[in-house]
Parts: sequence; structure tokens; C-alpha cells
Amino acid sequence: MTQILISAAAKALIGADWEKVKSVVASVADSTLSGSQKREEVIQRIKALGLSLSESLLNFAIEAAVTWLKQRSR
Repeated sequence: MTQILISAAAKALIGADWEKVKSVVASVADSTLSGSQKREEVIQRIKALGLSLSESLLNFAIEAAVTWLKQRSR
């Protein structure tokens, strides 16, 4: 249930880019990088995709995607 709510809220705020953000976050989730290094990698990849999100929306999107992934793995 939580996963559905997170996804709905993120889609409402971020739009179609939500799926791309989830994909990028998932691609680095299992890496051996530290949390801050993963965050920087995600930000770089999102910018390389040409996604245009404000810093606050980008931070929300990353946190929502991390939470979504954690809920999915339960």
C-alpha cells in the first residue's frame, strides 16, 4: 500500500520523469558506493538524461525512489 501511495505522489509532483528517476536510483542501489556517492551518481545520471527538476523536486524524487525500492523489497 505504501509503495502505491509513494508512486502516486511522486507521479503527481514529478510526472513522467518519475519512472526514469526510479530506474536510475535502482541502477545504483546495489553498488558499493557510500550513500552520498550514490546520491551524487544519481544526480549526475539524471542530469545526463536531460531531466529538468528543481533541486527540491530532485531531492524528493530520489528519496521517494529509495523508499519505493525499500518497500518493494519487503
